[in-house]
Amino acid sequence: MAFPSTCTVSPQISLEGKECNSPWPRWGVGREKGTIIFCFCLILDATWKDILTAFRYSTTHNTSQERKQLQSKLETLFGGSEQWLAAFSIRTALDVFLTVMDFPVGSEVIFTAINIPDMVSVVESHGLKVVPVDLDLDTLAPKPELVELAVTDKTVAIVAAHLYGKWINLDKVFQVAHSHGLYVLEDCAESFQGLKRKGHKLSDLTFFSFGSIKYYTSLGGAMVRVKNPEILKKMRAKLEEFPVQSQWTYFKKLTCYSLLMMAGFNNSLFNWLFINSFHLLGFRYKEYFISLLRAFPGGVTINKLQYQPSAMLLKFMLYRLRRVSSKDFRIIKLKGDFVSSNLPSNVFVPGKKADIKSYWLFPLVVVSIVDRVTLGELVNQHCLQAHRIFFPQYRWFSIGNHTVSSSVWN
Repeated sequence: MAFPSTCTVSPQISLEGKECNSPWPRWGVGREKGTIIFCFCLILDATWKDILTAFRYSTTHNTSQERKQLQSKLETLFGGSEQWLAAFSIRTALDVFLTVMDFPVGSEVIFTAINIPDMVSVVESHGLKVVPVDLDLDTLAPKPELVELAVTDKTVAIVAAHLYGKWINLDKVFQVAHSHGLYVLEDCAESFQGLKRKGHKLSDLTFFSFGSIKYYTSLGGAMVRVKNPEILKKMRAKLEEFPVQSQWTYFKKLTCYSLLMMAGFNNSLFNWLFINSFHLLGFRYKEYFISLLRAFPGGVTINKLQYQPSAMLLKFMLYRLRRVSSKDFRIIKLKGDFVSSNLPSNVFVPGKKADIKSYWLFPLVVVSIVDRVTLGELVNQHCLQAHRIFFPQYRWFSIGNHTVSSSVWN
């Protein structure tokens, strides 16, 4: 299973980050003084059978009729084309939503304080202002009193993300949103757990991602539920104006990931051997391989987002999602719960009181003061690399694959 790079948070504004490649889930370990450890793990949630099946789909005709049929089948799988939309990516759907809504420049969108930087970039590209709101680290839900305080006469929407595989309670968010006439965009990119749990019925938009580091990856693509039929109609019409992703583009992407798998990155032993070899040779492997795993290497720009998914991508999405097994997610939860229940008392697990606990990754925060020598040994033992960042107040910074508001530390 793929475990995304991310961070854990601690109370102070200084942060010391470390990164590693490990065959285990990505662990983040922090101290009360602000130390955070990140581990990257290059594992795709796909078998060779899946990849070879995707290659076979390269013969699919990339015609409008074929793509519409595949989109319809995907949307029916989730609940019907009356509410669901198959898209190139979550960022694409967000861009299209903001385009059709045409909010006035300077309008504000409230974000829960941890999200990927691309989501922030898309919002800001429309001339809108992102307003971060701190999380309750026990539940990973936004603090309701702070959501209320963040609302102004310029606020138009709230983006609430379910993080690390946890599902948060959004009831208070909906109360605030409905009392002020705001849209609620529910980001479930990190929390797909099968086709039975498809987001809150009150959400105006609900996003699911099937990019390269997600469960049941199709190396791209997203499913989006749009509550308002008129908004859905406008979004669908806008998406149809975009150029279609070429089969060749998706074929190259598939080939790239196949080479990564051939290199042994889905094998724990090979993963360990390669990473240690890269360390010995002084090769900066993280920057290179992590860039390959990102949905939009080199950063997101609007022209990269504005595509319709190819028939090859849609057919592979349909293949993967028709084979979703609830057993996989039960096993994930059992393993995560076992680790969580056997941690020492000085380790804090963010989201331990979330409404629904599962695991897309496993962040840890060490709340007691850890001796620097011990921490140094841990760094060396796991091939971690360190850097230090200082955060001015209420600024957005990119950490791993996430953007984090520094207000979390204040």
